Amino acid sequence: MKKLNLLLLLVFLYNTVISAPDSLVFTVQKNVPYQYLTSPTTITTTDWDDFDADVPLGFTYRMMHDTTSHIYFDQNDGVGAEMFFKTSLMQNNYSFISWIADVYDLHNDFSNLNSSINYKTEVVSGKKITKIEWRNVGFFDLGTTDSANLQAWFHEDKNVFELRFGKSSRAAITALYKDSINGYGTKGPFFAFVQNYNYNADSFDKLYYVKNENPAIMDSATTSQINNALSTIGVDSFPVENTLYRWSPAISAGNNAVFLNSNIKLYPTVVQRELFIEQKENNNYQLYVVNSQGAIVAKQTVTTSNMRIDLSALNAGSYRVILSNNTERISYAILKE
Repeated sequence: MKKLNLLLLLVFLYNTVISAPDSLVFTVQKNVPYQYLTSPTTITTTDWDDFDADVPLGFTYRMMHDTTSHIYFDQNDGVGAEMFFKTSLMQNNYSFISWIADVYDLHNDFSNLNSSINYKTEVVSGKKITKIEWRNVGFFDLGTTDSANLQAWFHEDKNVFELRFGKSSRAAITALYKDSINGYGTKGPFFAFVQNYNYNADSFDKLYYVKNENPAIMDSATTSQINNALSTIGVDSFPVENTLYRWSPAISAGNNAVFLNSNIKLYPTVVQRELFIEQKENNNYQLYVVNSQGAIVAKQTVTTSNMRIDLSALNAGSYRVILSNNTERISYAILKE
């Protein structure tokens, strides 16, 4: 296996050990209009290969167990045009989020394309959102016209993190990930959290990755499992234009219950026999319960304000509850006792 500091090239780093993202609500939304930033600040660098820069958030951002007021690009890892989310200099043990391959400034060599990395902080309903944009960025080992557009959004309100995808050359990017010789040999593009990565030993506690969009499924692998799991990591293809990935902390509703969004309440999160779903609005969802191997072990249509799902026959362990319709997929982890 390639070292993760080379395999997972664009990363958000955390200097403290993060909790598993099972406690986060993972949501996929379609048909969310992608808009380029207007009048942003552009990060200026003479060479995209290992540059230093940082983006001030304008607020203290917390995700999992770490906090920061800046998003850092850092040349210390030596992999080129990477993005680090961290609060101090790199240490041997850290955790991070990876979401894309090694990017390249096409504008340096090809005058018909203009690549840039931009950022802007906006205020919405009294709360700040800092947006970082990769505009028409190219990729090493791809053709001169292959590029992608995407943004990372950091929300001051509720510490929500989003990836928003614009127009991209999806086929070429997907093929690069799947290529086991020149690329990574994964199932496809990967968007992954890595817990407690040891740079010197090239080891980690777990890698949690997006396995599917429809329904929204995340899976995991340990260091010892990664070689066998590599070909299963990632989504089938690079997300289409106007797709949004969101990770947000579940809002506790008390009595072992959480709100997955403003409409949906789930309880209990530690299940003995039955799981309950409540809606303020009677939207139609397909509900799936998925085990740690990715198999759907229960399925039900949710159409009413109150729904009860019998899980008494399931073995003890971790499961993901997934709600899916034509425009939205929501995923959250539960524990069966």
